Amino acid sequence: MRLRGILLVSLVAAHVTTANDAIADHRKIVLFGDPALIHAVEVGLEPWDVDVVGGRADPGATMPHAADEAGSTAAVEHANGVVWISTDANGETALWVYDADEKRVTSRALRKTPPFDDATAAAIALSVKTLLRLTSIAPPAERFGSVPAATPVTEITPPPPSSAAPPSPAPEPSHPIAIEITGGARFAQTDAAIAEARATIGGFYSFGRISLGVETSLGPGIAVDSAAFHARETDATFAAHARYRWPIGRFLLMPELGPSGHVELLDGAYASGGVHTLRFDPALDAGATWAWSLSSRAYVGVHASASWLLRWQRFDVDGARVLGGSPILADVGLRLGVELP
Repeated sequence: MRLRGILLVSLVAAHVTTANDAIADHRKIVLFGDPALIHAVEVGLEPWDVDVVGGRADPGATMPHAADEAGSTAAVEHANGVVWISTDANGETALWVYDADEKRVTSRALRKTPPFDDATAAAIALSVKTLLRLTSIAPPAERFGSVPAATPVTEITPPPPSSAAPPSPAPEPSHPIAIEITGGARFAQTDAAIAEARATIGGFYSFGRISLGVETSLGPGIAVDSAAFHARETDATFAAHARYRWPIGRFLLMPELGPSGHVELLDGAYASGGVHTLRFDPALDAGATWAWSLSSRAYVGVHASASWLLRWQRFDVDGARVLGGSPILADVGLRLGVELP
């Protein structure tokens, strides 16, 4: 009887020890991200037996406040770590991982901003798994002893409240080439019509947040009619612009500046014969595009610009003025942009 009691106690103790070990090996993280990223991280961490739960308000991008918020979230959720994506006021995006056991924050700059498509979410999930290898959240066999040279990672130790917050790393645009098409109208105060339909196509190459590009704009022209004169004036515009890309959440603000050239043709008939006058008018342009990101590679928005013609826009025939107007041109239109890999 006594032997049976000893065996029963031993079996119960072994069962409790095994259960406690299983609980200790089971890990949990809170992830602030869109559904595509959460699903990709769940799939990536499934072999590690790590539960992934979604969060509502991310800790932010300012240290040490972000570390304090992550610690509070981990305590409330009884989680071993917190993972989030931050975008600061300058549009710079970073991936953050908080280790609740070691009270340490690790970050990495991201080249893309949320929301993410499936391919981008899968790539970022691999980055999450890489950063987790530097923490106690990963299984012991999966942890790194040190950061590999091929994987640059910035480890940030939260400074005391009186210290200045470290700047977030600046991401580079992931697609350096952008093709844009714009349809709209040009407005000018002339002796003839004040509005003309215009179509513009352009291409830009990005060097970080600065882009350089060229654009071509064409239209059907405006009719110039009088009792003794009938003609059409057309303007083919060629421009070279420098632009700054400023992401604001899902939106993009892109101001631009640069020179342009206007090839103007007046073609028609006069009482004394035909008229065919060609001239070149240089100009200075300033404009901006306010766009909404449709995806990681496409955006649509409103474009507006103004051109100041450096030569007066005037045509004379036999000493008489047949067309003249203001040196200021204004273009407004709907712009669609596609970024190429």
